Amino acid sequence: MKKIYSLLAIAGITMSMTATEQMSKGIAPLRAALETNTFTLESVKLPAVDNIKKAPQSRVAISSISECTGIYDYNVVIPTQTGDQSAVFTGEITHLSGNNVMISGVRYVDVEFKGTVDLAAGTITCPSQELLDLGRDQLYMYKAVEEPEGLYLTEEDLVFTMNADKSMTLPDNEYIIYAYKSNPTETVMAMLGKVKFTVSTKNVKAVVEERDVNSNNQYIDTYTKYNQYFNATFDGNNNRIALEGFMFNNAMAQGMDASPIYITINPTAKTAEIASNQHWFTLTQGTQSASTTFFCFDPETQNILPSYPCTVNGNKLSWSGDFVCVDEQGGFWGWYRNCDMTLPFDVFTGTETNGIENVTATTDVNAPVEYFNLQGVRVANPEAGQLVIKRQGSTVTKIVVR
Repeated sequence: MKKIYSLLAIAGITMSMTATEQMSKGIAPLRAALETNTFTLESVKLPAVDNIKKAPQSRVAISSISECTGIYDYNVVIPTQTGDQSAVFTGEITHLSGNNVMISGVRYVDVEFKGTVDLAAGTITCPSQELLDLGRDQLYMYKAVEEPEGLYLTEEDLVFTMNADKSMTLPDNEYIIYAYKSNPTETVMAMLGKVKFTVSTKNVKAVVEERDVNSNNQYIDTYTKYNQYFNATFDGNNNRIALEGFMFNNAMAQGMDASPIYITINPTAKTAEIASNQHWFTLTQGTQSASTTFFCFDPETQNILPSYPCTVNGNKLSWSGDFVCVDEQGGFWGWYRNCDMTLPFDVFTGTETNGIENVTATTDVNAPVEYFNLQGVRVANPEAGQLVIKRQGSTVTKIVVR
C-alpha cells in the first residue's frame, strides 16, 4: 500500500505510516475505547453501601413529556487523579413511549440509558442498567454518592430533577458511574459529577460514520454511525454555510477553537461542495494539542481529494465519502465517512426552516412557547432584535425576535 507521506507533503505534513497503520488520536465511542488497551480513564475502587442519605433538591413540575425532550448540553465534572475537570458534551433526550425517555450522549456518543418521567414530581428516574454488552462482561450505569467519609457505590436510582430555568440536575453529591457489572466497585470506567442538562443552542443534528479501531488502536475497515450536534450559519454574502463544531461537537469540543468548516454554495447553479484543507485549527485532547486540518480522503488510493459534491434537497444536505482530521505530523485525530444533516434554513436561500425537527420522537404543537438565550438560560420576555432559542414542545429553532 502506498504511503501517505508523499501525498500530504504538499500541505506541509509528514507521515511515515500508511493510513491503516496509523494510530488514531481521536476519542472513539465508549465501546471502541473499552475494547482497546488504551482506555485510560479513572480507576477507582468504591465501597458499596445501601440506604444512602439523599441531598434535598428543589424541583418544578413538568407540563408534558415534550418539555424535557430535545437536544441538551451536558455540563459535568470529571474527577481524575490530577483534579476535577469540567466538560460539556451534547446529546439528546427522546420520547420512547408513555412516560419513558432515552438519554443519550452523556460523555460518549454511543452511551444511552432509559428513564421514566414523573410529570407532577418534575423528575426523570433512571435505574441502574446495562449500557453495553461487550461479550466478556456488561458495562452498567450506576449511582455513587459522596459522603464525608468517602464516595460510595449504590444501586439506587439516579433521579434528575427539573429546575425553574428548565435545566435538569442531579444533587451535587451524586455521580453517574460507568462500571463493569461483574465487579462494579473495582472497575469504574467513568465518573461524572455535578451533572446539569441545559437546553442546547446547537441548531443542527447530523448522522455520520466514524471509522472503527482494533485492539491495537489501529483503524480497520468498518464504521459506526452516530449523531453529531453543532451550529450552522448561512452566509449569503460569501455564498457559504459555516459549520461550527462539526466532527468534534461531543468527544473533542472542549479543545477546539472557533474556526468553522465551510460548505460552499452556488445558488444559481444549485450546487454545493465541502472542500479540503480550508484552514488549520487547534485541537486538544487531554495533554495533547495539535494544529489540525480537514481533508476529503480516498482510503483506496490514499489520495487527498479537493472536495466532495453535496446532495441538496431544500434544507437537507449530505455527501458521501471519507473525511479525516490530520495534524501537521500526519497523526489522525478523527476518521469519518458520509454525512446527512438537516439545516435550520434552505441551503441556497437561507430561508428559515426547522433544522432539528426530527431530533425528538414527538411534537406537541399545542405546547407553550419558551425562549432561551444562547447560554441556555430561560428568557421570559425577549427583546426585539435579540437572537434566542425558541422551543415549542419538542420543536427547537434559533430565531431573531421581531
